[in-house]
Amino acid sequence: MALSEQTFGPSLGVSSIYLDTTKSQWLDATSGESFLHVPGGNFIIEAQYSRLGPDLFLSGEKHSVFIKGYFSQEQPPDLYTTDGGGMVPGSVAARLAGSPAPGQFAQTDVVAAGQPIGAVDTAEGRAFLSRVDGTNVLAEKGTPVFLGDIVETEAGS
Repeated sequence: MALSEQTFGPSLGVSSIYLDTTKSQWLDATSGESFLHVPGGNFIIEAQYSRLGPDLFLSGEKHSVFIKGYFSQEQPPDLYTTDGGGMVPGSVAARLAGSPAPGQFAQTDVVAAGQPIGAVDTAEGRAFLSRVDGTNVLAEKGTPVFLGDIVETEAGS
């Protein structure tokens, strides 16, 4: 079973991305097995991993494999080369495929600041520290610097 073209993701006013799976090999991960043998020799070691909803798509220069239902399992199956000599654990494959909710974040109201890692010694012109919580403070002598702060300067005239 192959899809000729399929649009993935919402349209954001830019050109759509099509995935042509007509030449991909298909595997079915819904059998509940704890491992899958993926064709293509050492392909699983060099492939690019992509999450397509509940499915995993492995792609390379001349080969691709579509694994149906890979992420619908409680524990994604381990991937083995056809000869069994190489293996990518399911947990690693899931990380390589990316976030199940890309671009979505959750945060509490306030991020704990912790202890400063240093302080501003000297500042010429106007410089600001962008804090992890999104606030900006003017960098002056003695201003505490925290892990994750970004230094921004104003361009001189």
